[in-house]
Amino acid sequence: SRHAWSGSQGTFGDFLGDLFVLPLGTITRLDVVDGRVLSPLAWVVVLGLFWVYHVRAAMTDRSFAPETGAGATLRRWCVYVLSFVSLCVALFAVSELVYRLADVLTAQDRPDVLNQMGFAEGIASIGSSLVAGMLFWLLAWGWSLRLYAADTGPDSERDAVLRKVYLYLVLFLAVSWTVWSLGHTLYVLLYWLLVPASQRHSWDVGRDDLIQTASQLFACAVAWAYH
Repeated sequence: SRHAWSGSQGTFGDFLGDLFVLPLGTITRLDVVDGRVLSPLAWVVVLGLFWVYHVRAAMTDRSFAPETGAGATLRRWCVYVLSFVSLCVALFAVSELVYRLADVLTAQDRPDVLNQMGFAEGIASIGSSLVAGMLFWLLAWGWSLRLYAADTGPDSERDAVLRKVYLYLVLFLAVSWTVWSLGHTLYVLLYWLLVPASQRHSWDVGRDDLIQTASQLFACAVAWAYH
């Protein structure tokens, strides 16, 4: 079921991206028939059914023989790896989305940027990744939260080492990325403050550096605070 879940996340993101682009007029009926939308939708349906079937089979197995020891550990590896991957996809998407929006809001030629088709398609692509990543992260992480709250069964989730591994791995990455982003943001601000305009070079730092780093700082700080 892990491979079905991973495949479903990727194809679901592609399908959402195509749906988000549809209102822009860049996809015609011929594109839909040719598979621009129908192809990822077919994969979502097939892999989704494959995933649901194996999840039900695993639940049936647990009802007859509760998972303990190595069996419970294997299940946790599946769930927490999927949680971690989905969270990373969502965080990268959040960072890129904040960067794109902030870049437009601070651009001098804002109307021209908004009217560009590439900007709208980029937002659609990022939005689809964000929705897909958050959806699968909520499914996987929500499973852990429910088991943790119930605290039932022969192998309690509250005693699971892999849950701690997931939490502290996310914390390590989020804190490290937040500290680096904060340091780089302060560097850009101090550079503008201390270096005279006549001595600045176009390849040093600019508005894009500040916006991109600040967007990464925002995404990682949110993940850090939650976890």
